[in-house]
Amino acid sequence: TSLGAQSYKGDAIVGRYLSPDKVGQIEIFKRNGKYYGKTICCNEKRLDVNNPNPALQVRSRIGIEFIHDFEFDGDEEYINGTIYNPEDGRTYSAKMWLDGKELNMRGYIGAPILGKTIVFEKIE
Repeated sequence: TSLGAQSYKGDAIVGRYLSPDKVGQIEIFKRNGKYYGKTICCNEKRLDVNNPNPALQVRSRIGIEFIHDFEFDGDEEYINGTIYNPEDGRTYSAKMWLDGKELNMRGYIGAPILGKTIVFEKIE
């Protein structure tokens, strides 16, 4: 495939998704050729209390850019990125892939086999 077709295929991830608990929503977007994501809404306004930076512990989780620097591998995975988990205040290596309308996000420390996958549902 040409680079243009490859880029277009990679952009399939761009859009809004419902969180696994069906409470929140995230948005995946492209910036400078890489993919990022942020929390765009949820039913409760929780703060980022577990952030290791005390100055950020008072910020709302809504609007946090927690998905960083993913690259499309040209086939089906988004790799070499990180995800920040506000539940524990840690940042994990991660990969993502689409399965129909589902966005699978696998965060891990070390090897992907030691990680956990969470699934977001695309909002049409």
